[in-house]
Amino acid sequence: MELKYHMDEVGVNTEGFKSGDFPVVVSFEEQYGIGHKSGNLLVTSIVGDVGLTLKMILKKMRKSYDDILMLVDFERNPEKNKRFEVIQINFVIKSNNVEEDIKEELLETIYSESPIIQSVCNNIDIKLTMEIQSGNEA
Repeated sequence: MELKYHMDEVGVNTEGFKSGDFPVVVSFEEQYGIGHKSGNLLVTSIVGDVGLTLKMILKKMRKSYDDILMLVDFERNPEKNKRFEVIQINFVIKSNNVEEDIKEELLETIYSESPIIQSVCNNIDIKLTMEIQSGNEA
């Protein structure tokens, strides 16, 4: 897969995404308008990937859910150019069909099956936790 990126005075912009151009900016100064900071994109990429991995696992297990919320916290090291050191992701699953006793299995499978986690885990400590809450009665 090949993507094209252009750099201008604002930052970097992509071409070729189905959803349109995707600006990556250094700052959110008013003169530049909207865009995304690269650090936020890194975290979002990891969270998006683990979320989709969880969704795939639950589908294979034939487990339904009403909602999945992912709460994220991260630590950066100011002494190492703001390097990402830890990213903590807590899944909150609302479901009457996902049992407490499969949480550890889900977390281990997410960690081992996520291509993004496997790409960064030697440099960033990725911590996954999970809560299961009762879902909506239909």
